[in-house]
Amino acid sequence: MYKDGNTRRGRIEIRWETNTGAWYGNRFDKFVVQARLERDDRVIASQSCDLTDTLNNDFEGSDTCTTSYVTSSAQDGWTGDGKVTYNINDDGKSDYTWNLHGSGEVRVQPDGTEVGDEPEQEPAPDPEDTPEPAAQ
Repeated sequence: MYKDGNTRRGRIEIRWETNTGAWYGNRFDKFVVQARLERDDRVIASQSCDLTDTLNNDFEGSDTCTTSYVTSSAQDGWTGDGKVTYNINDDGKSDYTWNLHGSGEVRVQPDGTEVGDEPEQEPAPDPEDTPEPAAQ
């Protein structure tokens, strides 16, 4: 989530790098990111970004998906959230949905300073998102 005074927006940034050398064909049939700006777990703004072609055509890079800006004097309860819906090419399965962990609440403390929008360290990979190694 991005906040500047009374202006906010939801934002998701993705980065990727393939380490498989030359790749021929499409990696994904679908890769859609949805960014949401929420207040008290209610969606205030949402944006879906189809990144399928970008991921299929670039071996590495980054991209962002952002909601529209929202201006509000309400200071509490603002969070960013999102999900990724993807379909791996030629895996014989349908879409997967990856619900992203939402941001912490961004709010103004009684002394007027903002909390919750400090830069976060990159999270460790979620063990549930990591495939089991192949048996040798």
